[in-house]
Amino acid sequence: MAVPGVEPDLPGPLTPVPRRRRRRAEADQARPKFDMPDSARYASAALTYLALPAAVAGWLLADAHEVPPQLGAVLGYAVHQLVVGLLLVPLLVRVSTVPCPELRRGRLVALGAAMGAPVRDVRLWPARRGEFLGVGAYSLVPNRVHLVLAEGVTVLSPAELDAVVAHQLGRARSRVCQVRIPVGLMAWSGLALGFGRLAENWMAAALITLVSFLGGFFAQTWCQIVGERQADRHAAAVVGARALADALERRHRLGGIYPPGFSLWLLLTYPQYLLDRRLAVLRDEPPGRPQP
Repeated sequence: MAVPGVEPDLPGPLTPVPRRRRRRAEADQARPKFDMPDSARYASAALTYLALPAAVAGWLLADAHEVPPQLGAVLGYAVHQLVVGLLLVPLLVRVSTVPCPELRRGRLVALGAAMGAPVRDVRLWPARRGEFLGVGAYSLVPNRVHLVLAEGVTVLSPAELDAVVAHQLGRARSRVCQVRIPVGLMAWSGLALGFGRLAENWMAAALITLVSFLGGFFAQTWCQIVGERQADRHAAAVVGARALADALERRHRLGGIYPPGFSLWLLLTYPQYLLDRRLAVLRDEPPGRPQP
């Protein structure tokens, strides 16, 4: 007999859930929502391989001029990176954004000066593709940072916004982040030219070049992981380790840093690698301890 005011102890669902699907669902619920949307992840992988046509063009031109084709592939990829970083990204930012309000811009310029990463301009990205909390940056010359803020960052408090921007500026100060693309190119060229001598035909040479490209990609990823830790230290020295950890976690819990699918943000920033471990390290820092 049911007791008024007390919910009956109902049995579970009649249709059993397969054990594998149940484990996967439990893992998804337990995993922190720190990753980019699936569509943005696929788009990022596609953008990585869009550089291959430039490498193929360099390969063919080098072969026609009796230059080692592996070297031509690396040079073609390098030209692609320069065109994207120095021409395409600044142009798309200029036509897709609006000037940041002067009060917020002045505060972020002062923050950049305090961190030793001078901010030249701050632009605001209108919320055309849904709310997300992105903070991106690019530099045409060393030590001159152009900041881009997604409109969704307005949900953050001024202190939280300062913290996430400080982390982005910390990336700009990180020497490892600055050399990640040259390191990837050197790893690729070294592997391609070193093992390319073992190739007996063009198919083997192309396969070695492709595998070497993956080696360069992993070298860049390693630089990004190390650079994230350096950026954490630079930002924590200004805003505090606990405040930085809280702001980074809240931003990712609220909305993430990328919109769905292809977007310019895939070129303005990169994922927060090993964020859960880095947050734990930041929170373990004793209050008032100076950062190295």
